[in-house]
Amino acid sequence: MDIVIVASNKDFQVLIHGIPSIQKYIKSKHIYIITNDVSQANIMFGSIENISIIDETIFPFKYSDIEKYVPGVGSRAGWYLQQFLKLYAGNVLNLSEYYLVIDADVVFYSPISFFNNNCHPIYTMGSEHHHPYFDHMNRLHPSLTKIATVSGITHHMVFNRNILNELFEFVEKHHNYTDPFWMICLKQIDSFHACRSGMSEYEIYFNYLLLKQHSMEPRLLRWTNQSTKLMPTHENTKMYNYIAYHSWI
Repeated sequence: MDIVIVASNKDFQVLIHGIPSIQKYIKSKHIYIITNDVSQANIMFGSIENISIIDETIFPFKYSDIEKYVPGVGSRAGWYLQQFLKLYAGNVLNLSEYYLVIDADVVFYSPISFFNNNCHPIYTMGSEHHHPYFDHMNRLHPSLTKIATVSGITHHMVFNRNILNELFEFVEKHHNYTDPFWMICLKQIDSFHACRSGMSEYEIYFNYLLLKQHSMEPRLLRWTNQSTKLMPTHENTKMYNYIAYHSWI
């Protein structure tokens, strides 16, 4: 399984710890780092075995597209852009059928498997509930609603290229094929929430899996959000399978 990480320069201070933890605890074919700072990423990560640095400009959308289709988005444009980079990475980079997206601020502290004995993908459950995410999903397609009480937002997710393409078609057909999936998503972001958090790629995909009853296994892991001031180690790391280190905490 290929691994995809979307990272900007500000993420590199955590990613320098995250990459070794991924290589130690997660089985993978190859790690792809998609970034807007290729030169610095090459300096920091380019010489590491089985890592490729990918320029985000090869994708069919860019930062200015977010600003164009989401009025008032402001500095949040990059946050929306990274969601589409994750969703389209499988097709653009011709990755394995299943690929694992890991947020750039995650450091792992124990081995984790992402497939069960029946080769079905395993999805970690979260507890977040941000209502605008589900309002946005419902505007993409009336059938896209919150299916379970748990959340799919856990800072990583196994994506299947075929299911993603199925999802894209599902939404594009409902909107009469007027725009590609990514553009429909942008146009359906509520202007009031645009500069905050108006959509979630993880919730969209997670609830689509549940809606279409695709094979999957749920699980709970021990994880938490912490400040980057506590990175890379603090007294509680042994309590968790992984920690997401955020600059905003």
